[in-house]
Parts: sequence; structure tokens; C-alpha cells
Amino acid sequence: MKKEGSVLFLVLGLSILSLSWSSDGYTPPDSYLIDCGSSANATVEGRVFVTDNQASKFLSTPQDILASTSGSGDSSDVSQLYRTARIYTGTTTYSFSISQIGRHWICELRLSGQHEPG
Repeated sequence: MKKEGSVLFLVLGLSILSLSWSSDGYTPPDSYLIDCGSSANATVEGRVFVTDNQASKFLSTPQDILASTSGSGDSSDVSQLYRTARIYTGTTTYSFSISQIGRHWICELRLSGQHEPG
């Protein structure tokens, strides 16, 4: 049983490595990178996240409420994306044009909660 577990671990590890090697240099046919709430483009790891204003053609929302903070903490590229936000007050829809049939990944960073003035 111990030997079978080691073989399974080895096969699983090699499978994961082969997936990461095969994805190097992959460029998706459709790519929409939006820095919600931002008034300036953000470049993270060589990818440009456009402003809300530039992405407004994809968005249908009852109100435009944008928020940002100066953020004195982490100054890494990725942290830029956490310093701005779009606040949704009702039903909001993003519509993107897709050029290739198949599976597509959507990553949306969301934080829900209430703000108490203070």
C-alpha cells in the first residue's frame, strides 16, 4: 500500500508539472482585464488592467460608484488591484464578446460587507 501511494503521488506531481509547463506562454483568445474603480491603468506581471471608464462598454449598472484608497501598505504590483473598487447597488451585468467557443476562465475579486461611517 505504501508503494502504491508513492507511485500515485509521483504521477500526480508529474501531471501538475506538465500542466504548468504546457501553459507557459499561453495567450487566451479573449482577455478582459479590468481594474474596477481605477482611474489609471494598472500593469501587473506584464498584463495591463484597464480603467473602469475604458471598460464601461461592457458594463450595465444602475449607478457608477467607485472607491479607492491611497494604500500605504504593500506596494507590489498585485496590491494595486486591491486599492480600488466598484460598488454595486443593484443588478449589474458585464457582457463580453467571445471569439472562440469553449471554456473560459472568469476571475472576479469581490469583498462584501458594510461600511459604517466613522
